[in-house]
Amino acid sequence: MGSPYSLEECLAQAQSLMQMYMESHSNEHKCFTLAFGKDLIIDSEKRKVFLKGKELHFTRKEFDLLFCLASSPGKVFTREQLYDCVWNEYAAYNVDDVVRAHIKALRQKISEGEMEYIKNVWGVG
Repeated sequence: MGSPYSLEECLAQAQSLMQMYMESHSNEHKCFTLAFGKDLIIDSEKRKVFLKGKELHFTRKEFDLLFCLASSPGKVFTREQLYDCVWNEYAAYNVDDVVRAHIKALRQKISEGEMEYIKNVWGVG
């Protein structure tokens, strides 16, 4: 009888399967729930976010930005990439300020204890 899987192995397997599923379906059918442990749950179909069981309220752009970031955990985005993903329009004003303000609002809403869900990579994004 083999040894039981470690939690890390199970999470890696689950993430791998979710990634394969996402890549195999077209963009218009991408409606799924993202979970980060038991603490942060993002339901894209209902456009709801729960932090430790409590529903958080976001503007449309804040939710879109959070979903964009959460859909690619570990990926580093530039502010321009985030702007293109969420706003999908010509930048008539300062992209850096718009994205920075929305990231700040997201951090304030999802900051809970010591867990940091959104991280900066200096010099990149």
